[in-house]
Amino acid sequence: MPHFFELKRPVAWVTGGASGLGSHVCEMLLSLGAKVVCIDNWGVGIEHNIRHLIQNPNFILVEKELTSPLPYLPRPSYIFHLAPANLHDESLDMFEQNSAGTRKILEIADSSRSRLLLVLDSNIMSRLAYKIIKSWESVMDLDSRAVRVQDVYGPRMSFEGEMGKIFRHIVYGYKNSPVKHDRIARPLFIEDAARGILSAMFGSSTRSKDFTFSAPQMKLSFFTERVTLGMRARHVTLGRKLPVDDLESLIFSITPINDAIGRTLSFLGEHRAKTHSLSPAAPSKNQKKTNGFSKKSLFALLSIFVLLIALPVAMFVVGSGLLIIAEKE
Repeated sequence: MPHFFELKRPVAWVTGGASGLGSHVCEMLLSLGAKVVCIDNWGVGIEHNIRHLIQNPNFILVEKELTSPLPYLPRPSYIFHLAPANLHDESLDMFEQNSAGTRKILEIADSSRSRLLLVLDSNIMSRLAYKIIKSWESVMDLDSRAVRVQDVYGPRMSFEGEMGKIFRHIVYGYKNSPVKHDRIARPLFIEDAARGILSAMFGSSTRSKDFTFSAPQMKLSFFTERVTLGMRARHVTLGRKLPVDDLESLIFSITPINDAIGRTLSFLGEHRAKTHSLSPAAPSKNQKKTNGFSKKSLFALLSIFVLLIALPVAMFVVGSGLLIIAEKE
Protein backbone atom coordinates (compact mmCIF):
# COMPACT_ATOMS: atom_id res chain seq x y z
CA MET A 1 0.00 0.00 0.00
CA PRO A 2 1.44 3.41 -0.88
CA HIS A 3 2.15 5.79 1.94
CA PHE A 4 -0.23 8.66 2.53
CA PHE A 5 2.84 10.93 2.56
CA GLU A 6 4.50 10.38 -0.82
CA LEU A 7 7.32 12.98 -0.80
CA LYS A 8 8.94 12.32 2.56
CA ARG A 9 8.39 10.67 5.92
CA PRO A 10 7.19 13.47 8.20
CA VAL A 11 7.54 13.52 11.97
CA ALA A 12 4.44 13.68 14.16
CA TRP A 13 4.59 14.34 17.89
CA VAL A 14 1.70 13.01 20.01
CA THR A 15 1.50 14.25 23.59
CA GLY A 16 -0.49 11.88 25.80
CA GLY A 17 0.21 9.25 23.17
CA ALA A 18 -0.10 6.29 25.56
CA SER A 19 -3.69 7.13 26.47
CA GLY A 20 -6.51 5.19 24.85
CA LEU A 21 -7.26 7.75 22.14
CA GLY A 22 -3.60 8.79 21.84
CA SER A 23 -2.48 5.22 21.14
CA HIS A 24 -5.00 4.93 18.28
CA VAL A 25 -3.73 8.22 16.82
CA CYS A 26 -0.13 6.92 17.02
CA GLU A 27 -1.14 3.64 15.39
CA MET A 28 -2.92 5.36 12.49
CA LEU A 29 -0.05 7.80 11.92
CA LEU A 30 2.38 4.89 11.65
CA SER A 31 0.08 3.17 9.15
CA LEU A 32 0.11 6.36 7.07
CA GLY A 33 3.91 6.27 6.93
CA ALA A 34 4.85 8.91 9.51
CA LYS A 35 7.58 8.78 12.14
CA VAL A 36 5.82 9.10 15.49
CA VAL A 37 7.20 10.59 18.70
CA CYS A 38 4.95 9.57 21.60
CA ILE A 39 5.41 11.74 24.71
CA ASP A 40 3.77 10.49 27.90
CA ASN A 41 4.50 10.77 31.63
CA TRP A 42 2.28 7.78 32.56
CA GLY A 43 -0.10 10.03 34.48
CA VAL A 44 -3.00 8.55 32.51
CA GLY A 45 -1.30 6.55 29.75
CA ILE A 46 -0.82 2.80 30.16
CA GLU A 47 2.11 0.83 28.77
CA HIS A 48 0.10 -1.97 27.18
CA ASN A 49 -1.76 0.61 25.04
CA ILE A 50 1.41 1.13 22.98
CA ARG A 51 3.29 -2.12 23.62
CA HIS A 52 2.51 -3.37 20.12
CA LEU A 53 4.13 -0.22 18.65
CA ILE A 54 7.43 -0.32 20.56
CA GLN A 55 9.23 -2.54 18.03
CA ASN A 56 8.29 -0.29 15.10
CA PRO A 57 11.49 1.55 14.03
CA ASN A 58 9.42 4.65 13.24
CA PHE A 59 8.00 4.86 16.77
CA ILE A 60 9.86 6.80 19.48
CA LEU A 61 8.65 6.73 23.08
CA VAL A 62 9.62 9.63 25.36
CA GLU A 63 8.73 9.02 29.01
CA LYS A 64 8.89 12.63 30.17
CA GLU A 65 6.86 15.55 31.47
CA LEU A 66 6.39 18.21 28.83
CA THR A 67 7.81 20.73 31.27
CA SER A 68 11.04 18.78 31.78
CA PRO A 69 14.02 18.96 29.39
CA LEU A 70 13.33 16.73 26.40
CA PRO A 71 16.02 14.65 24.70
CA TYR A 72 17.10 15.42 21.16
CA LEU A 73 14.14 14.57 18.96
CA PRO A 74 13.45 14.85 15.22
CA ARG A 75 11.89 18.16 14.25
CA PRO A 76 8.08 17.80 14.11
CA SER A 77 5.97 18.50 11.04
CA TYR A 78 2.76 17.88 13.00
CA ILE A 79 1.98 18.09 16.72
CA PHE A 80 -1.08 16.36 18.18
CA HIS A 81 -1.62 17.78 21.67
CA LEU A 82 -3.81 15.26 23.51
CA ALA A 83 -2.28 15.59 26.99
CA PRO A 84 -4.77 18.19 28.34
CA ALA A 85 -7.76 16.04 27.32
CA ASN A 86 -6.49 13.27 29.62
CA LEU A 87 -6.19 15.43 32.76
CA HIS A 88 -8.94 15.14 35.37
CA ASP A 89 -6.89 16.42 38.32
CA GLU A 90 -7.93 20.05 38.88
CA SER A 91 -5.33 20.92 41.53
CA LEU A 92 -3.34 24.17 41.35
CA ASP A 93 -0.13 22.25 40.59
CA MET A 94 -1.82 20.54 37.65
CA PHE A 95 -3.11 23.89 36.38
CA GLU A 96 0.43 25.25 36.38
CA GLN A 97 1.88 22.08 34.81
CA ASN A 98 -0.77 22.03 32.07
CA SER A 99 -0.24 25.72 31.28
CA ALA A 100 3.55 25.37 31.16
CA GLY A 101 3.35 22.21 29.02
CA THR A 102 0.98 23.85 26.52
CA ARG A 103 3.19 26.94 26.26
CA LYS A 104 6.20 24.71 25.60
CA ILE A 105 4.33 22.90 22.82
CA LEU A 106 3.42 26.28 21.33
CA GLU A 107 7.06 27.37 21.36
CA ILE A 108 8.07 24.14 19.60
CA ALA A 109 5.27 24.52 17.04
CA ASP A 110 6.34 28.12 16.38
CA SER A 111 10.05 27.36 16.03
CA SER A 112 9.51 24.30 13.83
CA ARG A 113 6.66 25.89 11.81
CA SER A 114 4.64 22.73 12.30
CA ARG A 115 0.90 22.19 12.25
CA LEU A 116 -0.67 21.98 15.71
CA LEU A 117 -3.88 20.22 16.70
CA LEU A 118 -5.42 20.35 20.18
CA VAL A 119 -7.84 17.64 21.31
CA LEU A 120 -10.43 18.78 23.85
CA ASP A 121 -12.97 17.02 25.96
CA SER A 122 -15.22 18.41 28.69
CA ASN A 123 -12.54 18.81 31.37
CA ILE A 124 -11.34 22.22 32.50
CA MET A 125 -7.68 21.51 31.65
CA SER A 126 -8.35 21.12 27.93
CA ARG A 127 -10.43 24.31 27.94
CA LEU A 128 -7.52 26.15 29.57
CA ALA A 129 -5.12 24.82 26.91
CA TYR A 130 -7.59 25.95 24.22
CA LYS A 131 -7.64 29.52 25.55
CA ILE A 132 -3.82 29.62 25.72
CA ILE A 133 -3.50 28.41 22.12
CA LYS A 134 -6.14 30.85 20.85
CA SER A 135 -4.37 33.75 22.57
CA TRP A 136 -1.10 32.80 20.83
CA GLU A 137 -2.88 32.22 17.53
CA SER A 138 -4.21 35.79 17.52
CA VAL A 139 -0.77 37.38 17.77
CA MET A 140 1.40 34.83 15.94
CA ASP A 141 1.36 33.15 12.56
CA LEU A 142 0.36 29.83 14.15
CA ASP A 143 -1.05 26.97 12.07
CA SER A 144 -3.41 25.43 14.61
CA ARG A 145 -6.82 23.84 14.87
CA ALA A 146 -8.88 22.24 17.66
CA VAL A 147 -10.99 19.08 17.81
CA ARG A 148 -13.59 18.45 20.50
CA VAL A 149 -14.58 14.84 21.21
CA GLN A 150 -17.02 13.50 23.77
CA ASP A 151 -18.49 10.19 24.93
CA VAL A 152 -15.58 8.24 23.43
CA TYR A 153 -15.50 4.46 23.99
CA GLY A 154 -13.70 1.48 22.54
CA PRO A 155 -10.55 -0.65 22.93
CA ARG A 156 -7.97 0.93 25.29
CA MET A 157 -10.51 3.48 26.53
CA SER A 158 -10.19 5.17 29.89
CA PHE A 159 -12.50 3.97 32.63
CA GLU A 160 -12.70 7.46 34.14
CA GLY A 161 -15.39 8.85 31.81
CA GLU A 162 -19.06 7.89 31.74
CA MET A 163 -18.68 5.54 28.78
CA GLY A 164 -15.83 3.68 30.49
CA LYS A 165 -17.88 3.37 33.67
CA ILE A 166 -20.69 1.71 31.71
CA PHE A 167 -18.35 -0.96 30.33
CA ARG A 168 -16.62 -1.38 33.68
CA HIS A 169 -19.98 -1.85 35.36
CA ILE A 170 -21.20 -4.45 32.86
CA VAL A 171 -17.99 -6.34 32.05
CA TYR A 172 -16.40 -6.38 35.51
CA GLY A 173 -19.49 -6.24 37.67
CA TYR A 174 -18.60 -2.96 39.42
CA LYS A 175 -21.53 -1.66 41.46
CA ASN A 176 -22.84 1.83 42.10
CA SER A 177 -21.58 3.25 38.81
CA PRO A 178 -22.48 6.99 39.00
CA VAL A 179 -23.82 7.26 35.44
CA LYS A 180 -26.92 9.29 34.64
CA HIS A 181 -28.63 6.89 32.25
CA ASP A 182 -31.28 9.44 31.27
CA ARG A 183 -28.63 11.77 29.86
CA ILE A 184 -28.54 12.26 26.10
CA ALA A 185 -25.15 11.11 24.80
CA ARG A 186 -23.39 10.73 21.48
CA PRO A 187 -21.32 7.53 21.89
CA LEU A 188 -18.29 7.88 19.60
CA PHE A 189 -16.17 4.83 18.77
CA ILE A 190 -12.53 5.50 19.60
CA GLU A 191 -11.23 4.57 16.13
CA ASP A 192 -13.71 6.96 14.50
CA ALA A 193 -12.53 9.71 16.86
CA ALA A 194 -8.90 9.05 15.89
CA ARG A 195 -9.74 9.11 12.17
CA GLY A 196 -11.58 12.40 12.65
CA ILE A 197 -8.54 13.89 14.42
CA LEU A 198 -6.28 12.92 11.52
CA SER A 199 -8.77 14.34 9.05
CA ALA A 200 -8.76 17.69 10.83
CA MET A 201 -4.96 17.78 10.81
CA PHE A 202 -4.36 16.74 7.20
CA GLY A 203 -7.47 18.14 5.54
CA SER A 204 -7.28 21.31 3.49
CA SER A 205 -8.62 24.62 4.85
CA THR A 206 -8.66 23.47 8.50
CA ARG A 207 -6.30 26.13 9.82
CA SER A 208 -7.65 28.16 12.80
CA LYS A 209 -10.88 26.16 12.78
CA ASP A 210 -12.66 24.27 15.56
CA PHE A 211 -14.29 20.88 14.99
CA THR A 212 -16.68 18.80 17.09
CA PHE A 213 -16.84 15.08 16.35
CA SER A 214 -19.81 13.16 17.67
CA ALA A 215 -22.08 10.26 16.79
CA PRO A 216 -25.90 10.15 16.55
CA GLN A 217 -27.47 11.00 19.90
CA MET A 218 -29.18 8.46 22.16
CA LYS A 219 -29.99 8.02 25.81
CA LEU A 220 -27.28 6.37 27.88
CA SER A 221 -29.90 3.85 29.03
CA PHE A 222 -30.30 2.68 25.41
CA PHE A 223 -26.52 2.48 24.92
CA THR A 224 -26.15 0.53 28.19
CA GLU A 225 -28.81 -1.90 27.01
CA ARG A 226 -26.94 -2.46 23.74
CA VAL A 227 -23.71 -3.15 25.65
CA THR A 228 -25.51 -5.57 27.98
CA LEU A 229 -27.03 -7.46 25.04
CA GLY A 230 -23.62 -7.63 23.36
CA MET A 231 -22.09 -8.99 26.56
CA ARG A 232 -24.72 -11.69 26.80
CA ALA A 233 -24.47 -12.69 23.14
CA ARG A 234 -20.65 -12.84 23.18
CA HIS A 235 -20.89 -12.24 19.46
CA VAL A 236 -18.30 -10.06 17.76
CA THR A 237 -18.69 -8.80 14.21
CA LEU A 238 -15.66 -7.01 12.84
CA GLY A 239 -16.38 -3.93 10.77
CA ARG A 240 -14.78 -3.47 7.39
CA LYS A 241 -11.25 -2.07 7.39
CA LEU A 242 -11.11 1.45 6.00
CA PRO A 243 -8.38 2.41 3.52
CA VAL A 244 -6.12 4.75 5.53
CA ASP A 245 -4.72 6.37 2.38
CA ASP A 246 -8.15 7.63 1.31
CA LEU A 247 -8.75 10.85 3.23
CA GLU A 248 -12.38 11.19 2.19
CA SER A 249 -13.19 7.83 3.81
CA LEU A 250 -11.54 9.01 7.01
CA ILE A 251 -14.01 11.86 7.19
CA PHE A 252 -17.29 10.15 6.38
CA SER A 253 -16.96 6.52 7.54
CA ILE A 254 -18.51 5.72 10.94
CA THR A 255 -18.31 2.25 12.52
CA PRO A 256 -21.81 0.77 13.08
CA ILE A 257 -22.65 0.71 16.78
CA ASN A 258 -23.11 -3.07 16.98
CA ASP A 259 -19.68 -3.62 15.44
CA ALA A 260 -18.11 -1.00 17.71
CA ILE A 261 -19.60 -2.48 20.89
CA GLY A 262 -18.66 -6.01 19.78
CA ARG A 263 -15.05 -5.05 19.11
CA THR A 264 -14.85 -3.25 22.46
CA LEU A 265 -16.20 -6.25 24.37
CA SER A 266 -13.85 -8.56 22.48
CA PHE A 267 -10.86 -6.40 23.44
CA LEU A 268 -11.91 -6.24 27.10
CA GLY A 269 -12.40 -9.99 27.16
CA GLU A 270 -8.93 -10.65 25.74
CA HIS A 271 -7.20 -8.08 27.93
CA ARG A 272 -9.29 -8.31 31.09
CA ALA A 273 -6.37 -8.77 33.44
CA LYS A 274 -4.55 -5.79 31.93
CA THR A 275 -7.43 -3.37 31.45
CA HIS A 276 -8.68 -3.96 34.99
CA SER A 277 -5.95 -1.52 36.06
CA LEU A 278 -6.75 2.04 35.00
CA SER A 279 -3.12 3.16 35.05
CA PRO A 280 0.14 2.18 36.80
CA ALA A 281 0.19 5.47 38.66
CA ALA A 282 -3.45 5.79 39.67
CA PRO A 283 -5.38 2.57 40.37
CA SER A 284 -9.08 2.98 41.03
CA LYS A 285 -10.55 2.97 44.51
CA ASN A 286 -12.01 -0.46 43.81
CA GLN A 287 -8.53 -1.81 43.11
CA LYS A 288 -6.84 -0.62 46.31
CA LYS A 289 -7.49 -3.92 48.06
CA THR A 290 -5.41 -6.66 49.63
CA ASN A 291 -6.81 -10.20 49.89
CA GLY A 292 -10.34 -8.92 49.47
CA PHE A 293 -10.06 -6.10 52.03
CA SER A 294 -9.38 -2.42 51.47
CA LYS A 295 -6.59 -0.67 53.35
CA LYS A 296 -9.15 1.09 55.56
CA SER A 297 -10.77 -2.25 56.42
CA LEU A 298 -7.43 -3.82 57.31
CA PHE A 299 -6.54 -0.82 59.46
CA ALA A 300 -9.88 -1.07 61.28
CA LEU A 301 -9.44 -4.81 61.88
CA LEU A 302 -5.91 -4.26 63.14
CA SER A 303 -7.12 -1.55 65.52
CA ILE A 304 -9.83 -3.84 66.92
CA PHE A 305 -7.28 -6.64 67.33
CA VAL A 306 -4.89 -4.36 69.22
CA LEU A 307 -7.70 -3.15 71.48
CA LEU A 308 -8.79 -6.72 72.23
CA ILE A 309 -5.24 -7.61 73.27
CA ALA A 310 -4.32 -4.34 74.95
CA LEU A 311 -7.51 -3.87 76.98
CA PRO A 312 -7.25 -7.10 79.08
CA VAL A 313 -3.54 -6.45 79.65
CA ALA A 314 -4.25 -2.89 80.80
CA MET A 315 -7.02 -4.10 83.12
CA PHE A 316 -4.69 -6.75 84.57
CA VAL A 317 -1.95 -4.21 85.19
CA VAL A 318 -4.34 -1.74 86.81
CA GLY A 319 -5.92 -4.50 88.89
CA SER A 320 -2.52 -5.78 90.01
CA GLY A 321 -1.50 -2.23 90.97
CA LEU A 322 -4.61 -1.74 93.07
CA LEU A 323 -4.05 -5.09 94.75
CA ILE A 324 -0.48 -4.19 95.69
CA ILE A 325 -1.61 -0.83 97.11
CA ALA A 326 -4.33 -2.55 99.12
CA GLU A 327 -1.83 -5.08 100.55
CA LYS A 328 0.55 -2.28 101.58
CA GLU A 329 -2.26 -0.51 103.38
